[in-house]
Amino acid sequence: MQKSDASSLQAYGQAQYRRANFHRALAAFTKATNQALQLGGGDTVGILDNRAATHCKLQVPKSGLQDGKRMIEENKMDSRGYLRTAKILQLMGRSDKAIQTYQYALRVLPLDDPGRQLWIHLDLSKANKPNVSLKSIQAFLRRSHWRLTRASLVNLQPVDFPRLMAGLRQIPSLEHLELLGSFSSKFDVAPVYTLTGLRTLVCSASSEMTLAHFRKVLLDCPLLERVEVYIKPAPFSDVETFPAKLPNLRSLIILGIDYPRYSNDPSTLNLPFPTNATLFDIIPNLEEFYLICNSVMIRNVPEVSNLPKLKRFGLLGIKLNKYPELPESLEHLSLSMSDYNLPLGVPSNDISAMAPNLKTLILHRFQDDELGPFLISFTQSKSSLTHLDLEGCHLHVEDLLIAMMRGNLEGLTYLNISGLAEIDDKVISNIIDMVPNIKELNISRTQVKEHSVKKLLDSDKSNLKKLVVHKMETPFSRDFLDYARSKGVEIPPPINLKGTKRAPVTPTPRR
Repeated sequence: MQKSDASSLQAYGQAQYRRANFHRALAAFTKATNQALQLGGGDTVGILDNRAATHCKLQVPKSGLQDGKRMIEENKMDSRGYLRTAKILQLMGRSDKAIQTYQYALRVLPLDDPGRQLWIHLDLSKANKPNVSLKSIQAFLRRSHWRLTRASLVNLQPVDFPRLMAGLRQIPSLEHLELLGSFSSKFDVAPVYTLTGLRTLVCSASSEMTLAHFRKVLLDCPLLERVEVYIKPAPFSDVETFPAKLPNLRSLIILGIDYPRYSNDPSTLNLPFPTNATLFDIIPNLEEFYLICNSVMIRNVPEVSNLPKLKRFGLLGIKLNKYPELPESLEHLSLSMSDYNLPLGVPSNDISAMAPNLKTLILHRFQDDELGPFLISFTQSKSSLTHLDLEGCHLHVEDLLIAMMRGNLEGLTYLNISGLAEIDDKVISNIIDMVPNIKELNISRTQVKEHSVKKLLDSDKSNLKKLVVHKMETPFSRDFLDYARSKGVEIPPPINLKGTKRAPVTPTPRR
């Protein structure tokens, strides 16, 4: 190791620190500091940060505090100096001085500085302990001087949640709340509606709420712009009133719980609110709307055709007896894992003229006995369509070829035909001629052979940047994969590596 190599000295010190050889680590960090200051090179602030931490391990916090202050002198725009200095002040029992340091940092650091997130985002998803104590959360809030803007909560004790909500209610800057997984079955989400300044609310399945709580949240949190919630099935008698106006709401994602214990109550997705013809009167500025469940038949599809700003819409995991009318503004549509079954004697609505500005169509595992005619008709006159996902569909290859030959797919840059039983080399030949702009292609679990894909790679028309070929019926050779990569094409490796056993993953709908 050269004496002038501050970075190598720092790396050596870090290795000694990890082995709890703190005296050797301190000596290395001191040499690294001197080299960085005298000769330049190396991360001076980072080296001082390491040395300050080592001083604290050696029970010499005063020396660590000197290094913390020196970090700030080196670079007043580096958040690490303020964080280290304040942390050491807390260790020394000087909490008031620590809070002043945090306050000063929040005043001087740029708004886009990543270090600010350490003060304004309470993120328990990265906590090492299985259960996070309320005391440690309160300490974080004091350090942030109650300037929190975002909270991601997980692994909380049920008894602590109402008390935490009471504390968060005192923080006017809090705008984003995520209730993530691993909550107790006794968890009660009700206190959320007391956070009246929320703009974003995202709840996991383990923090499901009743319809009454959902209604209360919408009523008492009028600033909400994005809501993603799991709602328990409820009797129709529970739906008496709903918010008359939600002008700020731009994204609404409702996930229905379909548990046997709720078998006597209809799914939330069948309640009047999501399918109300006056949806425009309630949420006029809605830009994103998803209904997601597991094989639930909805009696009436949502009335979204009069939502002038709707760009993303999805009916996922749902049994449909009618296609919804779609607005001209729509750019992204997902029917992933849904099932369309038109009752006998009922005419299908005309879909060819719908959503003329559509860019993305996701039909992943979508079931429709007439899927081919649907695809041909729906993709007609949609020159804006660039993203098409047909993975796992029961689609006859002739229908896909007809859509190509009619020019419906000419603008595609992404095509996923993974798992389609009849996909073979003739499809690749048509892609070369009829889908000239394709940049990303997924042909996993198909009959395609590598010689036809090589023609695609060698074509003067080819713009291919990424090719996915997992679990092919005839596996592609290493030579071919190397050749494709030499042409600048990304070939993602298989997800399940050899020699590893993984439990089968339950497929989830794609948004």
